Amino acid sequence: MTDATPRSTLARSVLDNARRHWKRWLLGAAVAIWVGAVMTQAGAGTLIALWYAALYTGALALITIPVRTLSFVRLLAFFALGAGTIGIAVLAGAGFATLFGTKASAARSLGIPVVEEILKLLPVLWVLAWQRRGRARGLGATDVLLLAAFSGAGFYWVEEAFILHHHTSWGFLGRIPTTDVEGNHMIASHAVWSTIAGATIGIARSLGLPQWPRCVIAVSGYLWSSLDHAANNYGANFSDAFAGALRYVTGNGHHSLTIVALLLVAAMALDAWYAYVKAPRVLRPTSVARPSSLAGVDRWWREVRMRRQGAYAAPRLDAVPAKVRDRFAGIAAMAASAARGAPHAAGR
Repeated sequence: MTDATPRSTLARSVLDNARRHWKRWLLGAAVAIWVGAVMTQAGAGTLIALWYAALYTGALALITIPVRTLSFVRLLAFFALGAGTIGIAVLAGAGFATLFGTKASAARSLGIPVVEEILKLLPVLWVLAWQRRGRARGLGATDVLLLAAFSGAGFYWVEEAFILHHHTSWGFLGRIPTTDVEGNHMIASHAVWSTIAGATIGIARSLGLPQWPRCVIAVSGYLWSSLDHAANNYGANFSDAFAGALRYVTGNGHHSLTIVALLLVAAMALDAWYAYVKAPRVLRPTSVARPSSLAGVDRWWREVRMRRQGAYAAPRLDAVPAKVRDRFAGIAAMAASAARGAPHAAGR
């Protein structure tokens, strides 16, 4: 009887924790099922590809800490969504096979990349459209880049697992995570291509330009990724003058690595301008009191992200409904409550 109360308290604590974080548990279970399902078909290649994807996405998550608003849990959800879109890609491939046959053809080599690049962006575009009047307004350029990068990395992981499974040697893997090398040709991979496409969308959303220039910037990353992807697929099946022209334009696959690095720097610089310079002082992350204990780090990090959301949303609030504007206008008060330990929405 003496230890009944502590046990009861522990049980309630575990139950309360499960209720608060049920989405995390559900996501973890979904990812575990995904890994197990792929391993039954691709064997050890599953873990090798997952390691490369983790290196790439993990590096991006760490590099972007100074400006991102998204939690790693939410980014991991997009990794799972991206992995799921490969099922639709398989159906699309079956459609191409019905129309053009299974033999390699120009239409198939050029058409499949166009379809796959848009499929990987679907989770990102869905969020931006569904939450366009709410939470999506608080996403910075780097946030959109990360959503696309994790989605593309999920797609890459599943596809690469099967590629590795059918290779007797893994010497073709590039030194940069997720990239492959075939002779003098660099394959940037789905993760990099999606990062480029997401970066231009995020940058376009954050620039105060007229609609048409923003649309051109937003779609430019997708067009480049489709071109580089198509150059890879076409060059793998044909060696004519057109294949040579495609490889020349794309730098034999190397240009994408330069482009993704430049876009990452541009997105982070743009977000830093809004968060640390242009934003009202009360919304700047630097105005948040540093945590006094390890237990307060999580609350501090949520408050920082919340202030960034307000800073990124501010330029877009002039033409939105009053209730949305009021929501972000009160973000400083919510952050102050969080600092005092009051409950608030984490904005995950």
